[in-house]
Amino acid sequence: MDLSGVDFIDSFGLGVLVGALKRTRLLDGDLLLVVPEPRLRRVFELCDLDRVFTLHHALTDALEVPE
Repeated sequence: MDLSGVDFIDSFGLGVLVGALKRTRLLDGDLLLVVPEPRLRRVFELCDLDRVFTLHHALTDALEVPE
């Protein structure tokens, strides 16, 4: 999910993302987040959600296929 256009997120928004991640993982998927804004990344870090989500700085990074 590309959050490049987002400059603010609250607990409701974080809850929506966590819910989406849970539903995605139930289907054996994963939800990668593109979070280039440092202040937004800090919110994920403060809530320890950087350990739950895979955060990328750019969409191109998220789309790279690991070998």
